[in-house]
Amino acid sequence: MTVRTAPAEVPAADRDRRARWLVVAGPAAVVVALASALGAGAFTGAFAALAEFTDVGAVVRWGLPVLDVTTGLASALTLGALVTAAALVGPGRWQRTALTTAGAAAAVWALAGVAGLVLQYADISATRLDATGFGEGLWQFLTEIELGRTGLAIVILAAVTSAMALASTSAVGALWTCVAPLAAFAYQASTGHAAGAASHSLAVGAMTLHLVGAALWVGGLGAIGVLVLAAGRTRPAGTPSVGAASEPHAGSRGKPGAEPSGPDGWEAAVPRYSHVASWCLVAVGFSGVVSAWIRVGNLGDLGSRYGLLLVVKAVLLAGLGALGWAHRRRVLRDLGLLAPDAGSGGPQARGPARRRPALLGPARAWAFARLAAVELIVMGAVMGVAVGLAASAPPVPDDVPVDTSPAYQLTGSPLPPELTGARWFTEWRLDPLSAFACAAAVVVYVVWTRRLARRGDRWPVGRTVAWCLGMAVIAWDTNGGRRSTARCCSAPTWCSTWCSRCWCRCCWCSRRPSRS
Repeated sequence: MTVRTAPAEVPAADRDRRARWLVVAGPAAVVVALASALGAGAFTGAFAALAEFTDVGAVVRWGLPVLDVTTGLASALTLGALVTAAALVGPGRWQRTALTTAGAAAAVWALAGVAGLVLQYADISATRLDATGFGEGLWQFLTEIELGRTGLAIVILAAVTSAMALASTSAVGALWTCVAPLAAFAYQASTGHAAGAASHSLAVGAMTLHLVGAALWVGGLGAIGVLVLAAGRTRPAGTPSVGAASEPHAGSRGKPGAEPSGPDGWEAAVPRYSHVASWCLVAVGFSGVVSAWIRVGNLGDLGSRYGLLLVVKAVLLAGLGALGWAHRRRVLRDLGLLAPDAGSGGPQARGPARRRPALLGPARAWAFARLAAVELIVMGAVMGVAVGLAASAPPVPDDVPVDTSPAYQLTGSPLPPELTGARWFTEWRLDPLSAFACAAAVVVYVVWTRRLARRGDRWPVGRTVAWCLGMAVIAWDTNGGRRSTARCCSAPTWCSTWCSRCWCRCCWCSRRPSRS
């Protein structure tokens, strides 16, 4: 027999205490991000006036990093809210709240992007905002210069994202809407230091992974914070018994638009977001190491101002990861948002008997709000330092070395050595996106086979080996010798591609469960 409890009013003091932490955390994260960005830029001299050119004014020099922080936070909240609506919460008012948040954040992203384009043109052209002919030059910048066209495309994609998010009503719609901000991040990755780096494709791939991972990490937590604030004034009094989590209240059954009382909102989103955040930390760390390797020539350059900022960002990122790990192992479990055996290697419950997150009382909701507020503020500091780094000159110049060879003029890359014998396996050209995807696919598959083993199910080792071999072949095909000659020699590329794909299909077909 299922026991249901009527909704009870959350005490005003507890509700206000929970809201106070999150209401303060949002502006505090923005202020910390702005202070970090301006402090980092001042430390490296990135925002100082250039003596050789006309001073464009303090509004442009200091307003540009402010808009960069604004667009960064808004774009992160956009992607995080879309993923939250698509995969972290159930249908209903939680999903609608997440989609509305994404639409509003994307609108702020687009508006800040428009203002940023104006200041960016004034900065790179050394033209004051009140100069004669500023409008004509800005139009030329937006329509004829690649950097301006890229920025305009990002603004358009942000506006499209806002419209699609506000028009979406389902998880599928939210998932399709994610395509637009992901495309905007890909455009953004091709600008800045990555645009002029000698290892252009490597830099762009690393920056794309870095931007997406950071946005999903920061924006996901921000979206959950919005859901906590929008949780409403009513909560079931006490913890519902078995069956209450999946059934509506007696008073709401049969009513159109009635919301279920079960943990389909932020309580269920928190443990799911915890897994997403772990992968985001790995993605940001991996792509950050690749980017630092490109822009820092040697360990001695870590003593430069750019290198010191890089070390500060790495320390903050490591601290944020340690906070997240401690929160997952202790705080979230104490709050009842994680099962006691999550990540401990103990036996897992099967099917319907598996524990679901319980509805939280006001005290626990306040504790989580305090936890989320601290993490958001630290994330703001990391993003601010990142903006300062992007505006600072790295020790390794962004100027591409002059190479007059026909191969470089046609492909943008030097001519690779001839692939003979062992060079098919010793020549490598890293693609961060495909390398991360292949490694993640192997880790996820192995982790799930261990979960099956812990709950008593058997999974053939041969299937796991076949899956890993298939992903290893894909990693070699997208990062190995074939890719190093892909822009110069078409015949070996086509031959090796078809062979590797056929081998992958054989491996994956052998790892599939046989039909009974």
